[in-house]
Parts: sequence; structure tokens; C-alpha cells
Amino acid sequence: MRPRAQRTIKAPIDFVGVGLHSGDQNKVTILPAPADHGIVFCRVDLEGKPTIPAHISKLSAKERRTNLREGEADVATVEHLLAALYALQIDNVTVEIDGEEMPGLDGSALPFAEKLNEVGGVDQKVVRKHFVLDEPIYVREGDVSIVALPADDGLTLQYHLDHRTGDTEAIQSFGLRVQRETFIEQVAPARTFVMRQEVEALQAAGLGKGATRQNTLVMGPEGPEENELRFSDELARHKVL
Repeated sequence: MRPRAQRTIKAPIDFVGVGLHSGDQNKVTILPAPADHGIVFCRVDLEGKPTIPAHISKLSAKERRTNLREGEADVATVEHLLAALYALQIDNVTVEIDGEEMPGLDGSALPFAEKLNEVGGVDQKVVRKHFVLDEPIYVREGDVSIVALPADDGLTLQYHLDHRTGDTEAIQSFGLRVQRETFIEQVAPARTFVMRQEVEALQAAGLGKGATRQNTLVMGPEGPEENELRFSDELARHKVL
């Protein structure tokens, strides 16, 4: 893979919306940042405005969402924005947020990807570091497995979904090479989903307070309730997201 310059955005971007799990409305401002800064979240609602780098060492387990923690500060449901930043090759930004959870918007990464693409990126005078996988890796937990294989031409993803709950099932496969255009057109629009039989249990656990049948696909035996699929294999595409 050929090296490229690190990139940030040309101008700030604002989002306002409700968190899918918390139900709280939060404002997010994405700001340009210098080279080697990385993607850093800043909780502007907390004393001292603590920062949380988007790094695997900051991963903190929370059900049904990706959560990052630094000290006592959390930022949740970051996966849609991080996917959009990666696919659009944006390496350095500060993400200011005035609450704990990123807005769910329409349940997909499309609003993030469209605004990032509209504002555009700018090259910085430092080469981006990249990780080279030189041997296969295989990880399995229960009935879930991940296989990573070396490749010379960037990131290609394939996802095989076999999700069965009660009388509802989804068996789908989807794959693509991740590039700006393929991500925006084929992956970013795919929305969060839940099986109908899971809804009550999730609500009882205090989750999904901001979820509706418009920003979350509630899947029944005949398809999504009060909604329509954007792709026949939208669930697998969302897992790729």
C-alpha cells in the first residue's frame, strides 16, 4: 500500500440529534486538528472538558454500542462516525460533544459521511502511519468468528450474517473493497436494526430510549415494521459499517 499524507477536514461540522440508547439530545462539533492528533473526543459538558482518544486501549464494554472511556468520561455509540472518518480518509479531528452519546440521526452513517464529503479534507505535511498485516489472524467467541488476511490493495470486508430470534431470521452476506465512493453509496446508508423479539428486553435493560421505527429497523417475519429496506441485504451492510 502506498503511503499517503495525513488529512483533516477543511472546516468545522455540526450535528444535533438524539442518542439511540440514552434518548438525550446532544450537539456535536467536529473540528480540524493538527497532524498526529488522531481522532479525539472532548466532553465539553464536563468539568475540565476531558478528552478521550479513539484508540483501542480506551474501549469500554457497553451492550449494543461501541463505548470509549478515559478516567470518568465516556463517549458512546461512536462507531458510525468512526467508520465514516476512516472511509473518507480523515485522520485528525477533535469531536466536541455535550453529552455521553453520539446522535443516532437516521440510524446510519450517511449523515456523517455526506457532511464530511461536502466539507472535504485537506492534506497535512506528515505521512500517515499504517498497520501491515503479514500473517492471517483468526478469533472466535461462541458462534462468532473473525478472520483477517494480509492484502496489498487496502481493506476488503466480507460479512456473513446468520441472525435468528424467535420467528424472525436474517441470513445475508455482503462484501466490498472499502473506498470513499463504495462506502458512501453501499455501506453508509445501512441502518441500525433489532429483531422484534429483542425490543422488550432491550427496553427493560434501559437501552433504546431514543430509538424509533424510523431510525432503527425493527425486523419482523415480513420485514421492517413501519419502514422499508434501503437494500435487500441492509442488515449485513450495517454490520460491515
